[in-house]
Amino acid sequence: MKLRLLHRRLAVLMGLAALLAFAGGAGAEPLAAVTAVLALLLALAWQPSRTLSARLERIWIPLAALLVARALFHVFVVRDDVVVPVVDLLLLLLAAEALRSLDAPNDTRLYSLSFALLLASTAYRPGVVFLLAFVAYVVLALLALTVGHVSRAAHRYGAREVPLDRRLVWTTAGLSMVVLAVAAAVFVTFPRVARGWAGRGETLATSIAGFSDQVSIGEHGSRIYGNPQIVLRVEFPGGLPASYANLHWRGRSYDRFDGARWGRSRSLPPSGGPTRWYRERWTAPRIEQRIYGAPLDVRVLFTLHPVVGAEPENGIQPIFDNAGDFLYWGAGAPAYTAWSPGEIPAAEDLRAVDRGYTPPARYFLQLPELDVRVQALADSLTTGLPTRYDRVVSIQRHLRSLRYTLELPATARETSLEHFLFERRAGHCEYFSTAMVVLLRAAGIEARNVNGFLGGEWNEFGGYLAVTQNQAHSWVEVWFPEYG
Repeated sequence: MKLRLLHRRLAVLMGLAALLAFAGGAGAEPLAAVTAVLALLLALAWQPSRTLSARLERIWIPLAALLVARALFHVFVVRDDVVVPVVDLLLLLLAAEALRSLDAPNDTRLYSLSFALLLASTAYRPGVVFLLAFVAYVVLALLALTVGHVSRAAHRYGAREVPLDRRLVWTTAGLSMVVLAVAAAVFVTFPRVARGWAGRGETLATSIAGFSDQVSIGEHGSRIYGNPQIVLRVEFPGGLPASYANLHWRGRSYDRFDGARWGRSRSLPPSGGPTRWYRERWTAPRIEQRIYGAPLDVRVLFTLHPVVGAEPENGIQPIFDNAGDFLYWGAGAPAYTAWSPGEIPAAEDLRAVDRGYTPPARYFLQLPELDVRVQALADSLTTGLPTRYDRVVSIQRHLRSLRYTLELPATARETSLEHFLFERRAGHCEYFSTAMVVLLRAAGIEARNVNGFLGGEWNEFGGYLAVTQNQAHSWVEVWFPEYG
């Protein structure tokens, strides 16, 4: 096989591996993904001539222009996240480069496009499919770089064909696997790195207060005991907010409920409001928070919501994932400064925007099979109320008539949402937040469950707010058009 042909096929396989990684973590638009896969598979078996490649260029350029216009439409008209249109554009460009003639000097573009697609997938929820695709990508990339270097060197020195021993190819692939295995072993065993990413099976129920990367109402037979471990130290350069006991230090969000536990959809599309909404619509004075966090199993940066600005202080790299959660890369305990509005928008402002863009219903109106009494309760609380805000407040008011308790239900049967709403009428915060999201969704209002910490203990001598595991809390985020 000619070196150029072998190199092109390896680069195309890199693109397929990157596409598989993205689909495994974020899902993909079926039309764009299937079209890209077919184009890449075609490129494995066929390469056009220079003349045909030039003709195909006349097709790719208008299509790319249409996708750019689509992305701009999403930014300025629909006003939602632009990630999905940009990924579609990326797939088109990858297919176009793969279907160029073998004489086209596009090695760097092929590498860059496939790597950009792989990098985009890391912002979602990578799983086993992503892991396998990532390993394949690394092996293929090393082979492609090796073959590409030999091919370019042969061309430079005028050699028509250079025999490439198959043993060299297999040895190179084997070495890449060894490097990956050693890196994985170091990553798992190195003591500064948390092991929370690994599969741990079912999380056992606990009766100790503390932040957990899940929201569940399935625990029973005990009570929730205090845990004074400090997880956040927060300083306020602009002065301590008057209502610091009611500050919600947001952590993780969850969109899918199975009747007992909240989780996150793997294919969740971007579902946070555009940054400009929070900068323009949330007009309350900004609160500057200088936060020093204890390392936890989950790489979350806890802040007041929404974040309109952030600066790391110790080499960590903050990122927003597809759900709008604030995460980070890097080792060590996180230290960072964040800026957030001090209050939510006024009631009259939220009442005024009852229509507009809303996130996908399949994620934020999803409900498991429920007792008919739940739907009846949601209808009774919201029917006849004029705005989304009024319906939300009505449900909130009803739930405040129930009793808060740290005592867990006595049996597994009593852990159900229906038992909480209609029989026991008492529970801890995860029951209240779950009940509110379910009732909101039953009334057709997009909402999700979030958890983190509430308030903290002010240290007058040190001048900081100490947030402990005792403040672990679960609450609700409701979508309002043009506000997020």
